[in-house]
Amino acid sequence: MILVVEDDLAVSQMIGFLLTQAKFAHKTARNAVEARELLASEKIALILMDWMLPGDCSGIDLTREL
Repeated sequence: MILVVEDDLAVSQMIGFLLTQAKFAHKTARNAVEARELLASEKIALILMDWMLPGDCSGIDLTREL
């Protein structure tokens, strides 16, 4: 399972479309809170992380946390 953490809907949809075409299972999160919830409930093999996420936790901070 691939986790796409991206707040821009158009970018998230484009990445999701490409992953679907390549037959990769994926989930999306729009911010660090959603990403943490998915990481707690899903077995994630790869994370595609946006560095500039909304809220108090950037993608860089979340990556450091993980």
